[in-house]
Amino acid sequence: MPLIAGLLAAPFVGGVLGLGLATAGGWHSVTSSWTPLQTVAAAAGCWIMAALIGLLLTSIISKCEARKIPTAILVASAVRAGVALFDGLFVMFIYKPDPKTFWAAFLLCGLLCLVIETAWAMLVLRRVNASLEHRHSAPVGVS
Repeated sequence: MPLIAGLLAAPFVGGVLGLGLATAGGWHSVTSSWTPLQTVAAAAGCWIMAALIGLLLTSIISKCEARKIPTAILVASAVRAGVALFDGLFVMFIYKPDPKTFWAAFLLCGLLCLVIETAWAMLVLRRVNASLEHRHSAPVGVS
C-alpha cells in the first residue's frame, strides 16, 4: 500500500472508531457546541494535514535517492507527529470540542498512522537495503 493512501485512510478509520467509542460510551458532553461527528472530524483532520506535510517533507528530503530514504522517514515522522499535536492543541484550546471524544479519536488516528507508517518504512528499508547489498556484492572487473 502506498504511504499516501495509508496515511489518508488511517485518520478516517480512526475517526470512525473514535465516533463509535464516543457513542457507545456516551462520552460526548451535551453542553458541547460540536456534534460528535464534528469533534471526530477535527481530530482526524489534524492527522490528515500532518500526513500531507510529512509526505511532502519525505519527498523533499529523499529526492528519490535510496540512501536518503531512512533519514527522510525519521525526519518526516517526527514532523508529522509534531504538526498533528500542534493542530490538536490548537483545536482544543481555541474551539473547545468535547475533550474525551476529541482526544480518543485523535489518539486512535495517530496510532493507526503510526502503524501504517512503520509497516511502510520496514518494507521500504528492506528493499533499499537489499538493493544496496546487491549493488555492493557484485564482483567488479572479474571475468
